[in-house]
Amino acid sequence: MRGVGIRRRRSGTSRHGAARNTRRTPAIPAQAPATPVAAPEAPAAAPTRTPTAAASAASIGFDPRRYIGQGDRYNCADFRSQAEAQAVLRADPSDPNRLDTDRDGVARESNRAPFDRVPVRR
Repeated sequence: MRGVGIRRRRSGTSRHGAARNTRRTPAIPAQAPATPVAAPEAPAAAPTRTPTAAASAASIGFDPRRYIGQGDRYNCADFRSQAEAQAVLRADPSDPNRLDTDRDGVARESNRAPFDRVPVRR
């Protein structure tokens, strides 16, 4: 007969009858697995449009209005960059300063950066 004479241990005691440490250490809460964050989507390309003189001037900190209405007074050397000359052309597409000699809508392609090479409709 198997198991005759074998006593079952009471819960909370060790094999030798001594009380066991029944305290449980608090379980460390499992951290939720990191949810992969989707990369932000690139904004849809806006339709290409010609910026206004005000928008162009604001982006480079230049006011083209002071160059308007003075006839053929300014040339490429009067502008620090191609973007400034382009802002003046954008503000007055009739081009009294002759900033766009090849009439492609881009003023003074040879001036230094920054550049604004979005053509002006003429």
